[in-house]
Amino acid sequence: MVIMPSKFAIYATILATTSPGDEVLIPNPTYLFEQAVRLAGATPVFVPLRENYGLDPAILEAAVTPRTQLIIYATPGNPTGHLMDRRDLQATIEVARKHQLILASDETYESLVYDGTHIASAALAYGAERVVTLGSFSKTFAMTGWRAGYAIAPPPVRARLVKVMEHTLTCIPPFVQEACRWALEHAEPEAERFREEFRARRDALVPALASIPGFHLARPNGAFYAFPSYDLPLSSAQFSERLLIEEHVAVVPGISFGPAGERHIRISYARPRAELAEGVERIRRFVERHRA
Repeated sequence: MVIMPSKFAIYATILATTSPGDEVLIPNPTYLFEQAVRLAGATPVFVPLRENYGLDPAILEAAVTPRTQLIIYATPGNPTGHLMDRRDLQATIEVARKHQLILASDETYESLVYDGTHIASAALAYGAERVVTLGSFSKTFAMTGWRAGYAIAPPPVRARLVKVMEHTLTCIPPFVQEACRWALEHAEPEAERFREEFRARRDALVPALASIPGFHLARPNGAFYAFPSYDLPLSSAQFSERLLIEEHVAVVPGISFGPAGERHIRISYARPRAELAEGVERIRRFVERHRA
């Protein structure tokens, strides 16, 4: 089902699979699923990730209660760029199957993978009956202005998604659907070019950030974000605001992505390499000044 935009596909999936008071398990840190869950009247339950941002199925299962209805995650992740491997994905599906839960797998960055291979959750054993796959044309084909996303769902969930769409957005404009069709049929060479350019930016940015005093980060496998931690006595909101004022560099406070994101910042490398290099030097200058 094509849905406009992909963020509404997330919200529509939550509406279609939960009722007020139900619980939704969310890895922490991760994309801004929490706000959509609260808007739908459900309760977000944060599940801590491993040190490398992997999802531990045992910790996930321990968070399941009789009120749990949905597990939502992103692979590759935003803000971490972490790519879930086959073992963890299959184990997550088994948790959902055991407890009769639905999984919402946000695969917006599936085409932007640099290390390893993206695995579609729905393609694994029992995935087709449990997984709602969420995606976007914006990142793969640089179609951000077209606001086109999609949801691929098991029949029972799809029927409820249709009801949500009928009484909210109705449909996505046909000319937008035609643009999406054209991109799928003709734009893969451009998508490959984007992927290689982002890989080069990541390979330059990560070691540069790691060389900043007090910065630590896991190497992102995909997407176009780095998520370093820092050791300054500033909250992530304070760090981000002061960095913007003092050095004119815009980053996102880690707390935006859940409690475990505190003392982190998200840096996008969707900018030219020269600008990224300049941004790193300004961040370095900011950190050194505040460490003095």
